[in-house]
Amino acid sequence: MAQLSKPNLRGFVAATLTRNLIMFGMLGVTGAVAYKYLVAIPRQQRYAEFYKTYDPVKAYERMEKAGLVRGFENELE
Repeated sequence: MAQLSKPNLRGFVAATLTRNLIMFGMLGVTGAVAYKYLVAIPRQQRYAEFYKTYDPVKAYERMEKAGLVRGFENELE
């Protein structure tokens, strides 16, 4: 039966901490880049596309016609 060598514990915490900080830093940067290109930029493009054809006056008239908008005069009565 072979004798097991002692584990090298000197500097173990520092080495593990350094490795984990680098690994999680890279993971965080990867997640941020993925979010930007998979969520944020497509969302900005969809908003830009929507507001190219959006007419707030027509939207207001549509809401008023549907009875969703009340004037201040009506609320005071």
